[in-house]
Amino acid sequence: MIVTFIFFVNIFLLIYCLWKVKYDLINIKTNSIITYSIAFLFLHIVYSYFTFIFTSEKSFSIYGSPFFLFYGPFLYIISLMIINRVEPKSIFRILIHFLLPVALSIVYLTLLIIDEFLDVEIILPYFNVFNVISGIHLLIYICNVYAIVFKHNVDDFRQYFFLKLSSVFLLISIVLISFPFWGFDYIYTFKLLLGISFVALCFISASFANQYQFKAKIHLQNLNSKKVASNDLSVSSKDVKYLNSLVKSDLLTDYDLKIIDLLENKKIYLDRNLSIGKLSMMTKISRHHLSQYFNIVHESNFNNVINRYRIKHAQSLIKNDSFDMSINDLYFECGFNSRVSFFRSFKSVVGISPSEYIYLNKATSDF
Repeated sequence: MIVTFIFFVNIFLLIYCLWKVKYDLINIKTNSIITYSIAFLFLHIVYSYFTFIFTSEKSFSIYGSPFFLFYGPFLYIISLMIINRVEPKSIFRILIHFLLPVALSIVYLTLLIIDEFLDVEIILPYFNVFNVISGIHLLIYICNVYAIVFKHNVDDFRQYFFLKLSSVFLLISIVLISFPFWGFDYIYTFKLLLGISFVALCFISASFANQYQFKAKIHLQNLNSKKVASNDLSVSSKDVKYLNSLVKSDLLTDYDLKIIDLLENKKIYLDRNLSIGKLSMMTKISRHHLSQYFNIVHESNFNNVINRYRIKHAQSLIKNDSFDMSINDLYFECGFNSRVSFFRSFKSVVGISPSEYIYLNKATSDF
């Protein structure tokens, strides 16, 4: 029976994924989230299969279950922890992503309890609404995962690849589950279990991304701890990063010449709409290589580097004898889009607020 075959394939995929997160050298905190995701997926598989085998009324108990709503938040949190390399700041930031799935789970359990008292006219609209909500909900989280991947730097291209692949697997599961092209019963159960298989592949792919992030970090630490014999000089931290980068050092040198020219001569940082995507179009350098460049050469990300240039420009304006600008005019002139981000960046770079800096500079000039 093909449904039973798919069931055992799913069990095998989950066992493999559990083995992988247990024995690979990966981040323990991210590892635990992936393990919770796999445990939840195992519950979904077992519930769906045995309900199909032993229950005569399958349509609502299997197809209306809200399990799929949990997978988008799981993948989003895993991706956030891998890319940012930090855990979410509070438990509330994790739980808030599960409010809708939990709410629909309560509705599902309530309808399941009183199922025998309800007719098809009530159950069918719930099922249709649930399919639409599931599809939209998962698509939103897939878009968020893509946004995280494109926005932040990655330590290894394979990490970048496997996170995108996770989103693709989850998208395929949406097509199989959220849009019932065929009827219920056997064919839809087959699609359901096949969709679960792609969710399992999604979490396996995420575990690979986590593995490569951790290995890249360990490899860099190992390189930093070794001394390379070259004219009795050890390799510097920046040189080690060159060695560890997928972008060759000669390319990074070319990128550096091109980007420094744009920053220091053409002052592109004054463009309030400047983004890494816009810089990529200007330089004909891929976004991924630009992220690697800023991370290695400047040891920071794109936004921080641009903001440092903007603050440096603000300081030069303030130091000018003819300076007579309001704070609002100043941050606008320096390329910032908001007063809050200007104050935050200025204090981060200079150590004091713009107002204090202006006052001190004026006092020094008067003296």
